[in-house]
Amino acid sequence: GLLSGGFLHSASMAELVEAADLVRRIAAGHIAALPLGPEQAAPPDVDVFGVEASLLAPGALVETALRRLDGLRGSDDAADVDALVDLAGLIQANGPGLAQAAPAGRSSLLGGLVTRLRRFASDGSPRMEGAASGCLARLGADDADTLAARLSSWFDAASGPGGRRRLNKRLAGLLAPLYPLLASEPSWLGGLDERLSRASDEAFFARLPSMRGGFSTLAPAERVRLLEDRLGLLDPSGLNRTPAHQDDDPVLRAAVVSADRASRTFVAELMPELRIDSVVGSRRADRAPEATQVLGEPPGELPLAERWSLVLGVEGGRTPTGRRAAAALDELYGASAREGLGPRGDLASGRGGQGAAAPSAREWVAEVDRLFGAEVCEEVLGEAAQAGRLAVLEHLDPDGVRPSVELLTQVLSLRGGLPEREFSVLRRLASRIAGKLAEQLANRLSPALTGLSTPRPSRRRNRRIDFGRTIARNLDAARRRDDGSLAIAAREMVYRSPARRQMDWHLIFVTDVSGSMEASVVYSALVAAIFSALPAIDVRLFAFSTDLVDLSDTVDDPLSLLLEVQVGGGTRIGLGLRAAREAVRNPTRTLVVLVTDFEEGFSMPEVLTEVRALADAGVPLLGLASLGDDAAPRYHVGNAALVSGAGMPVAAVSPERLAQWVGDVIRNARR
Repeated sequence: GLLSGGFLHSASMAELVEAADLVRRIAAGHIAALPLGPEQAAPPDVDVFGVEASLLAPGALVETALRRLDGLRGSDDAADVDALVDLAGLIQANGPGLAQAAPAGRSSLLGGLVTRLRRFASDGSPRMEGAASGCLARLGADDADTLAARLSSWFDAASGPGGRRRLNKRLAGLLAPLYPLLASEPSWLGGLDERLSRASDEAFFARLPSMRGGFSTLAPAERVRLLEDRLGLLDPSGLNRTPAHQDDDPVLRAAVVSADRASRTFVAELMPELRIDSVVGSRRADRAPEATQVLGEPPGELPLAERWSLVLGVEGGRTPTGRRAAAALDELYGASAREGLGPRGDLASGRGGQGAAAPSAREWVAEVDRLFGAEVCEEVLGEAAQAGRLAVLEHLDPDGVRPSVELLTQVLSLRGGLPEREFSVLRRLASRIAGKLAEQLANRLSPALTGLSTPRPSRRRNRRIDFGRTIARNLDAARRRDDGSLAIAAREMVYRSPARRQMDWHLIFVTDVSGSMEASVVYSALVAAIFSALPAIDVRLFAFSTDLVDLSDTVDDPLSLLLEVQVGGGTRIGLGLRAAREAVRNPTRTLVVLVTDFEEGFSMPEVLTEVRALADAGVPLLGLASLGDDAAPRYHVGNAALVSGAGMPVAAVSPERLAQWVGDVIRNARR
């Protein structure tokens, strides 16, 4: 009753998938303490688990999870990737009761999943784009050639900071569902083989940190095996293989091939409907070596085998440059994996050794700059600082750094518990980044905000000079200089007098600062500061998680506001909406913008009550599941639908679209 009642409406997609998997395991008799028949029971200690058969059908849970999947399109959380992979596995496996509970059986669910995965692969966040691509391959919906083309495009697009950041996230998302396929058919990474074999050393090094970061999501032992498989695929002759390939035992290899064939036969008998070839591709053990195409060596100093060694973080660099690059990246991603080590191979042995001393921060930064260039070095330092290596902050030039929301969130995440010296460096860096971002964003929003202010001409001196009227009033004083240019000696100055705030519009931001909202919090602070500079709009900002903070006094200074906000904790949306409702003085001239992922942790009835109260009072409302340049949301679809039905439209928008909405509401009210 719990699973079929309120749980379906309130649970997140990951919780639904977990519940469906639990129900499937119970129905299959995999839970020892819940026997379904007398032969598995052991009374009086373990009685038969008496439950209606309909309650052990996970179809309703899977269907609801599939509908909630849309809310993960903008996620950057590895846990959401795992939930997506688990959902794909449930639908693909066609567990007990799934086909019977689904309206059109498994094919309907599979078709809906593939449709959503293709949408994710085209316009999802980078991590979800990679995860969707891996799931499409795992489901047999995409073949190796399709994935190869996608990997090639990801590599080509990683020519700038944004592209390299997306390449990192895409690979991290891809490998979670794809690695089981790679273990049996390494040619699924053929698109990267082709690009790595053609790229120059310069192009390869520009992308190397991003690729190393993406593959670092795999365990060290998995990366070691993946390198062995890649080298075996690229060079069947064995000339470029690692030592682990040079001492293969033919008897052991024959035993492995025999066991593989036996396991395939067993799976085919157990699940005759499962298409093995569509999942794992051709059988590597049966493939003749001469049928494998050996790619040519890439231009430059680094051979293809060494490039893969660097990408996977497996020790074995042969060239001086390769060894230097491996050592530099090991400082960020951990020591290189080694052949023969298990999943904890990245950890130090604890014994004495003869390795070189770890470089100082200055030495390491200099080496990264020499190897990868200043632009990539800046990105690597941002990741290193976020990982806890705070000494590199001194080497980030505040005046030369490229502003980005990602870098600002990285810097702000370090502010807790810093000593005064390091905090001053961080504040100077954050101030520079926030100032540049605000300036850029203000220029982007200015077309949508044109005409919202209502300044009047005035002779009272202030900083706002009305240049158009001043020139018109003093045209009779114009004279031509010797060089032909015109000059005006103004006798009368005209200024702009701001409109009275209390007679104009009020904009209230209600911003969720729980753990998943970092980027939207930054955009909220920047946009609120831009609106606060308009004379005709009074801006207030409430930040909430499980507590409420009124930041209206610092809304004109986005850096001070962001330094006061501590992102993290739970979510109580009703608390923020109640504060907004109590702050409303003129409902028809007040706009309320709620920025949240709608993952309510307390009471949805409370949230809906506050939304209805604001809507009934005539307050224009807008709920934002995401506020950012990509407008890719990660939110609770069910709760967002309830809020929308209560009177608050829900969308995911860019700052420009938000400014356009505010401008349209104000202009329409003036007509």
